[in-house]
Amino acid sequence: MQNKGAIKLFAILLALVCLYQLSFTIVTRVAEKEFAELKETDPQAADKYIEDFRYNFLYLKEYTYMDCKELELNLGLDLKGGMNVTLEISLQEMLRALANNSPDTTFNKAIDNATAQMANSTENFVTLFGQEFEKLDPNARLASPAIYGYTLKDKITGDATNAQVLDILREEKEAAIEQAFQVLRTRIDKFGVTQPNIQRLEGSDRIQVELPGVNDPERVRKLLQGTAKLEFWETYDNNEVYGILAEANALLRDIEKGTTTTEVDTAKVETVKEEKAEGEKSLVDKLATDTNTVDSDVALDEMRKENPLFAVLQPAASQEGLFSGPVVGYASVRDTAKVNAYLNNERVRSIIPRDLKLLWTIKPINDEATQVHQLVAIKVTSRDGLPPLSGDGIADANKDFGQFGASPEVSMLMTPEGANVWKKLTGENVGKSIAIVLDDYVYSFPTVQGEIAGGRSSITGNFTIKEAEDLATVLKAGKLPAPARIVEEAVVGPTLGQESINAGAASFIAAIILVMVFMVVYYNLAGWAANLALMANVFFIFGVLASIGAVLTLPGIAGIVLTIGISIDSNVLIFERVREELAKGTGMRLAVKQGYDAAYSAIIDSNVTSLLTGIILYVFGTGPIQGFATTLIIGIFCSLFASIFLTRLVFESRLDAKKAITVATKLSEGAFKKVNFDFIGKRKVAYVISGLLIVAGLISFGVRGFNYGVDFLGGRSYVVEFTEPVDGAELSKSLADAFETAPLVKTFGSDNRVKIITAYRIADNGVSVDDEVLERLEAGLAASGKSGEVLSSQKVGPTIANDIKRSAMLAVIFSLIVIFAYILLRFKKWQFGAGAVVALFHDVLLVLSMFSLFYGIMPFSMEIDQAFIAAILTVVGYSINDTVVVFDRIREFQAEHLASSSRHSLKDVLNSAINSTLSRTVMTGVTTLLVLLVLFLFGGESIKGFTFALLAGLVIGTYSSVFIATPVMMEFVKKPVKEEKKKK
Repeated sequence: MQNKGAIKLFAILLALVCLYQLSFTIVTRVAEKEFAELKETDPQAADKYIEDFRYNFLYLKEYTYMDCKELELNLGLDLKGGMNVTLEISLQEMLRALANNSPDTTFNKAIDNATAQMANSTENFVTLFGQEFEKLDPNARLASPAIYGYTLKDKITGDATNAQVLDILREEKEAAIEQAFQVLRTRIDKFGVTQPNIQRLEGSDRIQVELPGVNDPERVRKLLQGTAKLEFWETYDNNEVYGILAEANALLRDIEKGTTTTEVDTAKVETVKEEKAEGEKSLVDKLATDTNTVDSDVALDEMRKENPLFAVLQPAASQEGLFSGPVVGYASVRDTAKVNAYLNNERVRSIIPRDLKLLWTIKPINDEATQVHQLVAIKVTSRDGLPPLSGDGIADANKDFGQFGASPEVSMLMTPEGANVWKKLTGENVGKSIAIVLDDYVYSFPTVQGEIAGGRSSITGNFTIKEAEDLATVLKAGKLPAPARIVEEAVVGPTLGQESINAGAASFIAAIILVMVFMVVYYNLAGWAANLALMANVFFIFGVLASIGAVLTLPGIAGIVLTIGISIDSNVLIFERVREELAKGTGMRLAVKQGYDAAYSAIIDSNVTSLLTGIILYVFGTGPIQGFATTLIIGIFCSLFASIFLTRLVFESRLDAKKAITVATKLSEGAFKKVNFDFIGKRKVAYVISGLLIVAGLISFGVRGFNYGVDFLGGRSYVVEFTEPVDGAELSKSLADAFETAPLVKTFGSDNRVKIITAYRIADNGVSVDDEVLERLEAGLAASGKSGEVLSSQKVGPTIANDIKRSAMLAVIFSLIVIFAYILLRFKKWQFGAGAVVALFHDVLLVLSMFSLFYGIMPFSMEIDQAFIAAILTVVGYSINDTVVVFDRIREFQAEHLASSSRHSLKDVLNSAINSTLSRTVMTGVTTLLVLLVLFLFGGESIKGFTFALLAGLVIGTYSSVFIATPVMMEFVKKPVKEEKKKK
């Protein structure tokens, strides 16, 4: 074996990288366990433990708890609970807003028609709108003043064609989506969720948001779908507000001591604001002195008791006095919630004037672990509480540079109305600050240098280029011409998430143990080498997943478990080749070398076909299906390295040490040696059996159809758990009044757990619709006398459902085309590709037939959904894997017979190839069957249908690789031979 040193070095480095990445997951689990134990006895000590927690990996770098949390292995929502949301940007609203809500009949009718067309079209909305506008009135012009001629006059000319206007609208669409993305990301970052994920879905106008661990879906919906609120406010100076905070501090001290007996004198507030009391400076001096001299926990606790507010909110002051400006205090990000709680106390609120609002800055003033935010005093000058200027007054904002190009700034262009308000606002606040606020967070509070007229202005500050770009985006997002609406949603409760973790862990461990025992029993010492490679493979997979920040889902665990079968398959191919060489009398060292060399071709071909299906799954899948594809792809690469190189290193080291190597036990030594079954001769029997099963399936397709999941139907589904068994038919009838029509109710695992599917108001995109539907469900359950808990929910809008169907169809078709092309490329004959594709069609039809024939009969869900499509493509990959191994041996035998000039019929060659690979076919099938059986029994209810499809596909794929693929390939080869004989 060449380059052993390089392989060892690579294995060591890869192991170290994986260990480094996985160490963060381990230390966070340990820290969280310790935190939970401390929390029960001493909450303050628990908080301090997390705050002071530090981790050093090999003493190279120090990490805080939050650093470790960001680097740990991400768990998907199905494992830890949470919410996954897909938002679609409302381009209809954008087009109308850009036209200033034009009443033009043709314009509005074109938007309505384009909206209807979107359900069955892959074109983007702007293109469909242009087509519909042209159909309604070929002579109408989008550039007319009644539509876009006035509102887009800075970007289009009066004689612009409709095509040119549509190009501008596409640019505006992209800008609107980017603006919406920035606003949503800012909101999510401030939501306080660990490891949130937001991304724009490639090639669409949708944004996907994943929020692990959230338990308030209603709040999330409002957060994500609410319109961005941009405001410009006047501010108070710190000198005007400090007295109120001091009064609040004293009041809170009395409240906590229980000494307040009278109502607060709210008139005193005005006195404090208007007159700077002598006691203010002395309190500031005392706080500063206490902060510098505290040297014991007792003294610190005493200071906190005397100054509860100022213990968490540092006043904007020093020993020299109060700072000037609108900033009234500073607090660590972890203390902001405590400050808010204090300021929202009913008694404290009574001393805060109505014209004062206190808002936090969006950006901390330092980059330390304890990030400090500023509290800004906002001045409310109107009776209705509205700001002098809102986002409606901003027409545009862009990143720019100062007069001499020295520093970045943000330039703003206002509407005529906004320009007038801005002129007045700046003129009345020269020398004071104006706060720019988005969604109740202060982005900037620049000091006004003079009255600004003309509707143009700039915001200067200590901006980096990126900060200026972000602030410009925030300002532009204020008008948000394209609202976001939830079109797909999945909520998984913590109970169901924990169940999935337990089920996934149990199935994973049981599968590994079973396979390892089986390999040792069958292959003896070689089995131990394979087990070593298997453990390394699993370790590498988890390490790589953590390294790239991938999310581990329950289907992802299924992908890893399936990868175990792939890894074992490679070793089985090698070991069977070694056994063949030993049977010929070859020495062990040469048998090992020739066994590995002979197996490479089949290993590469079979893994490449599996890799191709994994890539197609990743491209066309979403959410958990992408998680499955990710682990499958990573697992293929890791298994190739581990099964080929690590086992070879084990064998080589034992051979160099003059130690024995065994590849069989007494139980397996003579297995499959004298097998000589006439598979080709029995092909017509197989054709009849397969034909009958497919015909039965086709009849079932027409009569029974399929049990489509909410992915394909569109609608909302809820998994509800009851305290006692429920009858699905009765529950469906009792919910008919709540949803106007009876929903579909299916048993989900145990008889006290059901899945309820309804299309009620699914096309309604109102912000509160989801909450209203949930309320109807809860009311309907209460009316039926059943008390149930909603464990999870899912929503799929009509357009999403159509897209999922389209993607599923394309995924299956594209996978068949790609596999046919690869087989053709590798085996140089179209007959091999044709035989493989026919076998794949056969496998897909039979699995579909089973799901049509047996849904409602089997005691588990047999839905046709995205997970089922993933299973079908995995079956395709597995089946072609088996087929390629047989084809590879056929190619080898044909080459050997050609070289020896011996005459063998095609039938004999094919039978010999199938029989010689039968041991590998059976062994791989058995090990994979064990893995999938464990996954099916212990993997959890949510993936039972998925694993059943894999189990069925495994059996069908193994059968078809022997009785369908090779015989059909022979039929295609025989036909041209017969025609050639006729010509002669």
